[in-house]
Order: sequence, then C-alpha cells, then structure tokens
Amino acid sequence: MGADTESRPGSMSKSPRVFRTASTEAWNPGDEVRGRSRLLAALSGWGFSGIEEMHEASVRDPERFWPRVVADLDIEFGEPFEQVLDESEGRAFPRWFPGGRLNAATLCVHRHAEGGWPPSRPSFTRETVAGGRSVTYGELDTEVRRFAAALTALGIGRGDRVILFLPVVPEAVAAFLGCATVGGDLGACLHRVWRRGPGDPDARVGGRGARHRRRDDSARQAGADEADRR
Repeated sequence: MGADTESRPGSMSKSPRVFRTASTEAWNPGDEVRGRSRLLAALSGWGFSGIEEMHEASVRDPERFWPRVVADLDIEFGEPFEQVLDESEGRAFPRWFPGGRLNAATLCVHRHAEGGWPPSRPSFTRETVAGGRSVTYGELDTEVRRFAAALTALGIGRGDRVILFLPVVPEAVAAFLGCATVGGDLGACLHRVWRRGPGDPDARVGGRGARHRRRDDSARQAGADEADRR
C-alpha cells in the first residue's frame, strides 16, 4: 500500500490544500505519546513515508485502503459490506460500504461491557465547574439498554425519527446510543444551541417528521433557578 498504488481516474496526485506545514508548533509530542499513536503505527506498518502518502493511497485505491482501516480499528459489521465505494451514480453521490450494516451502540458500548473490557472501566468523564462525573461501561450499557427498551415500548424501530432535546449530560449519551440500538433516525437538539433560537423548541422540531420527541427542561430550570439566586 505504498507509493506504487495505481491512480484512480480523475484523482489528484498531490493534495497541496489538504496538508500544509505550520509556521509554529503548537505541541510536539514526546516519545511516550508517539509510541501510543495508532496513526504512526499504521504509517509504519503499512509502509507509508508520511501522512501525505497515506492520504493519496486512500483516494487512489479505496478498495484496498479502507478495509485495512476497518480491520485496524476493529470495526465490526453486523452484515458485511459488498464493496468499499460505489460511485455508480457519479462521484458527487458516493455510497460507502454498501450492503454493510453496523450499530454504534454495539461498537461503542455493548461489546466492551460484555467482556471486551472490565465493566468498571470508565467509558467517559464529564467535567464541569461543579465537579466531574465518570460513567463506567457497565453503567452506560445498562442505561443504553433501558432507553432502547423504552423506545421499543413506544413502537419506535429502524428508520423512525426521534428528536432529543437534552442538555449536555451523560444521559444524552445513553439516549443517543439507545436510539442507535433500535435503529432510530436520531435528531439531537442540545439545550445550549436551541434555547437561543426563536420560538418554542417543540414548534421548531414539530415539522421534522418525528414520531416521538423526548424533552428534558432540567438544564433550563437550573439556569432559571441560578438567575433567581442572583
């Protein structure tokens, strides 16, 4: 997968607008950090001299390049893809990994909680001025399954649109992945963005074809309470 990869018709041999050398360094990682880099390991293992050459290979021969990326990142498809890239409708309308199916909840949570890693291992940590909160894989797995079961009880399944109007809290992660578990078409609306817009949020999302909308006004109420205290 080195420089001998044949060019695809219409592809550019170089990408001057993609990679540029910075005039100053913002950060130069040490040997310990570089030793943990998945990107540097891939560059070395796949025989590339640099990121520019890797990028050119990904564009010139996607059928050869991207399956190796999928394998390296351990991305599991529930149903295998038929090919990497389908440009039968033109290069402006590509279809990536047609025929394949994967589930974000399975990849991000379930497989880790079911034996990949210890259930007590933190999946993520949310930090605020009031302190931090860590959520383990076991806890997240439980909450994701609970939310998915609630969606199923509402009759929501693959392809149904769900609008989530939530603050940026750990529960939003569980809700997002719960939608992924049942195959819902998720539209996430975050408080800090949508509360600044005109009109009522319910009215603004009402025309988006959602069968159900889940709204949590706890963050808005907390902001009002804080204003009252001032």
